[in-house]
Amino acid sequence: LGMAAMEEGRALCPQSAAAVAGRPPYQGTDGRAGSPLPAAAAEKYRLALAYFEESTTYPANLQAGRPGDAGTEPKSRYLMAQCKKALGDEAGYKAELENSLKGWIHAGEMDYWRVKALRELGRDAECAPLIAELKAAIKELETPVTVIINAYAKFAGDNSAMERAAKAREKAGALRELLKEIEK
Repeated sequence: LGMAAMEEGRALCPQSAAAVAGRPPYQGTDGRAGSPLPAAAAEKYRLALAYFEESTTYPANLQAGRPGDAGTEPKSRYLMAQCKKALGDEAGYKAELENSLKGWIHAGEMDYWRVKALRELGRDAECAPLIAELKAAIKELETPVTVIINAYAKFAGDNSAMERAAKAREKAGALRELLKEIEK
């Protein structure tokens, strides 16, 4: 939800919307970091924060409780931290960075967001296992499956073995780009 809001121009978190637009994060009215935000910019951060908060909720209509993993919550929490930082809420910023580290995650993109959070918290020594997980996830996606049982063929659509392999390669490429960024 938060990403959709940013794509529509309704949110402006420094590490996401500004980067997408090809400009540095908001630095204040006089160009110095820490300057007070104009009311319009602050409102956009608050709106983005609300969208990111909503993205961490689990739909009540499923009536089954939240799944056992953190899902995409590390990403949402990291972006919420950036909004709180821009709004001058240092305690909230650090709390959201800590929240982004909670819960089990499947190896992949969420490792990237956790590495970014750990680095901002000054805990670089804890990044190595997450980077190793990300590398393992890439390797797994790039490893061809020697025996393919096409159990999904009866459903048609994008479930053929070739289509699944193409999606895995695409996802591996995206993860490889994230890995490049955090290994700089």
